Amino acid sequence: WMPVAKFDTSIPGGPIDYASKHWQGLIKDYYAKRAQVTLKQALQDEKAGLPLNTTMIARLRAELAYNFTTATNEYPTAPTGDPVEMSRVIYDKYSSWFAPCSAGQARLKSISR
Repeated sequence: WMPVAKFDTSIPGGPIDYASKHWQGLIKDYYAKRAQVTLKQALQDEKAGLPLNTTMIARLRAELAYNFTTATNEYPTAPTGDPVEMSRVIYDKYSSWFAPCSAGQARLKSISR
């Protein structure tokens, strides 16, 4: 992969969903920020009564990808915390969000029979 210009939205084979940095950096410094810029643009467009500006989102994501790829941030190389316990905490917190989905799937299965 070859770095390209800062605002080039084409980034061939670029860092869109790549995983060559540690997960901690990907989540915090790439995926979370990518979601933030997308949401911010969507809210601005909605407030202005405009359709979603996907060109601007592509530009913002390209800039973010470039900045993430060229950054020299240091990330931990050793795991921290207990992943099993964290999984339990996340499951307990969010499992109810998916209950309607599984109930809907059961209904769909009963209808398709």
